[in-house]
Amino acid sequence: MKRGLILFIFVLLIGSVNALKLESQTCEVNGGFTITLGAEDKNESRVDEIELKVDDKLVEGEWDIDYFKKNPPNRKRETGIFTSDEGQVLGGGNKIIEITYPLEFEGVKSTEIIKETLECPEFHFSCALLDLQVDECYTENNVFYGFFIAKGFEQSNIGTLSIEDNLEFGLFAEKAYEDIKNRIVTNGVKPKNAEVKKFEGDKYVMIYEFPEDNSVNRFRVGFSNLNQCFSSNYDKYNLELDGIGDCYIKGEEVIEPEVVEEVEEVIEEIKEVEEIQIPEELPEKEVEKDSSDMLPAVILVLILAIGIGILFKIKKKF
Repeated sequence: MKRGLILFIFVLLIGSVNALKLESQTCEVNGGFTITLGAEDKNESRVDEIELKVDDKLVEGEWDIDYFKKNPPNRKRETGIFTSDEGQVLGGGNKIIEITYPLEFEGVKSTEIIKETLECPEFHFSCALLDLQVDECYTENNVFYGFFIAKGFEQSNIGTLSIEDNLEFGLFAEKAYEDIKNRIVTNGVKPKNAEVKKFEGDKYVMIYEFPEDNSVNRFRVGFSNLNQCFSSNYDKYNLELDGIGDCYIKGEEVIEPEVVEEVEEVIEEIKEVEEIQIPEELPEKEVEKDSSDMLPAVILVLILAIGIGILFKIKKKF
């Protein structure tokens, strides 16, 4: 009876203890936010055990310390500051932030949850949401098609990028072409009169018809006029702001690698046959004809046999 009563009292005490509380908050137009958590008792709180969610979505970010508690000795502090990554809170308005952390009081462990309202302005734009890569590029009937993925291109009504102002292109062509800088080059920028448009979703395409027979070997696309996104502040995001891809000519006949290997094997076998030497002296009973007369016939028979074999293999493939 006493043990049950003691346990009941501990539960009541734990329920009345909050090791942490939300002391301050700020939210930015780039979708990031900062909160300050304070300790209300002497229970040590380790930040790697704290889970943060905004509208039921886990939030990525960094703490400025490893742990904190009230009346801390030495380097421990009473508060910890959490700064989220950019682009974690989109849309603006009031969001529900949920902070889950472990609490130990008098040897009894529990899990505590703080729920507060995070007040955010309307989201504008974040470099952290950008990503760029070449998807596919080829030339077909003298028309070049360069497909690329540009994520984060349309983030909000305020933060929409421009195809004309925020993208730059590079072509490595087989023959010279005229680019938008009025240069006749094989390695230049966007071709004059080329069209760039949205294909679907985050996928875009450049289309350019060469006035003369030509093709593109490599295609490059990158973000431009976004200097802030190239700063060291965004190194941790490992952004891909520039993409390049090898292109091909669509419709070209490609020889299957296996067939090529088989042909090479036949050539090697023929070379080996040509290197066969007939001994100068053979027993009269075994050889009735001169070796020099038999060598061409032997080679011819072997070549025909090998040739028939490889033709049979190729026929089976097709």
